[in-house]
Amino acid sequence: DRALYGAAQAIAAELGIAVSPEVSGGGSDGNFTGALGRPTLDGLGPCGAGLHAHDEHLNLASLGPRIALMANLLVRVGHLPTGD
Repeated sequence: DRALYGAAQAIAAELGIAVSPEVSGGGSDGNFTGALGRPTLDGLGPCGAGLHAHDEHLNLASLGPRIALMANLLVRVGHLPTGD
């Protein structure tokens, strides 16, 4: 997780966007990969607010930078140590 997060931080810095480690409650598909001992990051989607409420929304301006972060992370992920 640390190597994957380090890569995400480096890419975000190159793109001029911020990522920060946060802990939140709830469920995620990341629970499955994390339980398998695989490096897992969650919350890389667009920014927004009102989770699961009538006023749930996303910040459209966050889409481009978040897509760029994810695309660059996917390109680099093959070069991270897996621990295997």
